[in-house]
Amino acid sequence: TRIRAVMSTVQAPLLWVPLKTTSDVSYAPSIRQTIIQTYQESADSYKEEIASLDRCRQDALRGSAGSDIT
Repeated sequence: TRIRAVMSTVQAPLLWVPLKTTSDVSYAPSIRQTIIQTYQESADSYKEEIASLDRCRQDALRGSAGSDIT
């Protein structure tokens, strides 16, 4: 029982790990360029979808998922 008493009072050290951060980056120009070069299509026809992808990324970064009410 002495071992059990000693083990119950030993605490593991807590480590502080800094949060990761990222800067605001728009993927829209790269996606538009990929659509044009790879599929030889007008990227303008995908404007809403590209904007939606950018919003999803921003929501994930800021933790504000659900801000788009569509």
